[in-house]
Amino acid sequence: MIPQPEQFTTVLVGSWNPAIFTPQWIDQQLFDGAGDIAAELGFTPRATVTRFLAHGLVLIPGNSRVAIGVHTETERWPEAKAIGAKILKLLSHTPVTAVGINFGFTVEEATPQLEAALRPADTAALARAGAEVRSVDLGRTLMMHGQVLNLRLKHDVGGSATIHLNYHFDCDSPAQARNWLEQPASATLLEQTQLFLQQSYNLAPIEGRKRFMTEHSTATDATTSGDFRPAACTDLPTISNLVGSATAFSLPHAYRSRTLRVIDKGTFVIIDDVMAETRRMHHYLRNRKSQIAPESSC
Repeated sequence: MIPQPEQFTTVLVGSWNPAIFTPQWIDQQLFDGAGDIAAELGFTPRATVTRFLAHGLVLIPGNSRVAIGVHTETERWPEAKAIGAKILKLLSHTPVTAVGINFGFTVEEATPQLEAALRPADTAALARAGAEVRSVDLGRTLMMHGQVLNLRLKHDVGGSATIHLNYHFDCDSPAQARNWLEQPASATLLEQTQLFLQQSYNLAPIEGRKRFMTEHSTATDATTSGDFRPAACTDLPTISNLVGSATAFSLPHAYRSRTLRVIDKGTFVIIDDVMAETRRMHHYLRNRKSQIAPESSC
């Protein structure tokens, strides 16, 4: 199995105020003033996606969820979990309804057990009807050792298989969510995951990490539970059309990000105030919405 760093995330579901998550607040409250906080912005006609890179972790705040993941080093997932618990402690009055921990893997050579799971029972019947299965996407909700596990297996014919695991916990308060993240069982979820996949599909423990990290040294973002994937926004047609793409780079200890944004073909603008520019870009995109190509799904 090859780990997919962008899927090693901790997700806090609730009613959040993304404006709280400024570079200064993240640095001072979550990383004890260590500095080195970078902000990146991605624009679509309907929303602005902001993510922060800090000390090997990725933080993506949104209105309905906050995702904390690893940038490239999957072994740092406990640090993302710890930052999630810290957010829940600091913002203890935020309505929180669920928390999740996610892992994702690619399997280049499926075992017989995994192949059998990815072979639907109606494959032969579909073939008799003249249909050919081109891809398989299976989802299951399991209860395992007192934990709710959402398991998803995907495979495209001729390609590798992917496995996504979401450990889900419904809660009524940030305190409950934090207790779940900090319980001893949560610290061993990756080991439990590897044992589960080995017993279920005869898959070997994580391998190929160094090669995967070399090939994906620019891996971009953290996925959240479910299918919400802000990183996909980096491939939006609006960006290929050179409309409203943005990447911000932080100035050490300055908390004001210098941003290079493409406004129109060949026109580049340096932005000093990311938050003010976000508001301006929302206005700009509303005015240009009819002229912008439909965005990809995030």
